[in-house]
Amino acid sequence: MPDRQLRILLFGDSIFNNRKYVPEYETVLRQVESIAGGVVLGLAVDGRTTESYAVQLRDQKGLLSAKLKEKYFDDVPAAFVSLGINDVLHFMREIKVLNLFQKHDPVEVLHERTIDFMNAYEDVVAYFTEELELPTTFCTIYNSAVEDKELFSVIQGLFNDVIMKVTSRWTQTTLELRDIFTEQDDYINFVEPSANGGKKLANAIHERAVEIETYIRAIEVVGPRKTGSVDI
Repeated sequence: MPDRQLRILLFGDSIFNNRKYVPEYETVLRQVESIAGGVVLGLAVDGRTTESYAVQLRDQKGLLSAKLKEKYFDDVPAAFVSLGINDVLHFMREIKVLNLFQKHDPVEVLHERTIDFMNAYEDVVAYFTEELELPTTFCTIYNSAVEDKELFSVIQGLFNDVIMKVTSRWTQTTLELRDIFTEQDDYINFVEPSANGGKKLANAIHERAVEIETYIRAIEVVGPRKTGSVDI
C-alpha cells in the first residue's frame, strides 16, 4: 500500500485560529503543519460560538461536504473541532452585564443555557457524523486565565459534560484540552493559545491523526473503508 500523507482538518474557533495573537509561524495551524507534514486545512474562525456554527451548517447544508470532497480530499481526513470557549465567555458576560443571577434563579439560568448549548452542540456533532461522515475529534473546553475563575469553572464543567455526553452518543472521540493547557505560559492572553500551548496542542493533534490514519489503513486491508466514527 503506498504511503499517504496525513490529511487534517481544523474547525471551530480561535483555539485553532490564533493568528491574531501570535506570529504566523507560531499559530496552531502552522505548528500542526510543521509537526505532522501532509495537508492541514484550517477552517476555524476566531470568535465563533457553537450556536452560530450550528446555524451556519444548517443554512449551508451540503456546501461544505461538496467543497471538501471535490476540491481537497480523495482520502478520509482526520477532522478536529474546537467549540465552546466563546459560549462560556459570552454567557459569563451576560450574567454580569444583565445581572441574571440577581433577577432569576441561578440554577434555572445555568440549566437553561446548558440545554441551549447541548442542542447546538448536538447539531454540530450530527453534521460531522452524518453529513461529512468524517472521523472527528471534538475538543473539550480548556482552563483559562479569566479573572472570575469560579464562575468560569462552573460553566466550563457543565458545558464539558455536554461535550462528553453528546460525542459519546454519536460515537465520536474527544481530546481533553484541560490535560494539555496546564501552565500559565500556554496562553498568550487570558484565553488564546501561546506558541508554547499551540505546540503542545499541535503534538496532540498529530498523535491523534496518526492513530486515525493507522486505523483507517488497517480496516482497508480487511474490507471497504468506513467513514464516520472511528473506534480508537
